[in-house]
Amino acid sequence: MNTNAINNININPITAGSLTGRQDQSGSAVDADFKKVLSDFIKEANISDYNDKVNNISLMSGDDIALHDAVISAQKADLSLRLAIQIRNKAIDAYNEIMRMQI
Repeated sequence: MNTNAINNININPITAGSLTGRQDQSGSAVDADFKKVLSDFIKEANISDYNDKVNNISLMSGDDIALHDAVISAQKADLSLRLAIQIRNKAIDAYNEIMRMQI
């Protein structure tokens, strides 16, 4: 059984401190951190999707891959996609809420 895939899982939780590193009055440090977090989520979703496709092709072509590895990669890709969709929805909701504010 290949345990290298389990050992290479990279979990980077979002903490309150990672988004509050404001260095100047313009907020550029916070904006850069938020942009980096969003781009990291998109990259992780793309990587999970790619790994799922590779494992599915390997499974269908009869290569030496365990069925449970293909199923796990499919679940990871599904969860990554759901997370990306929820982040997008929350960002759109926040934007719409800001647009409804009256000044």
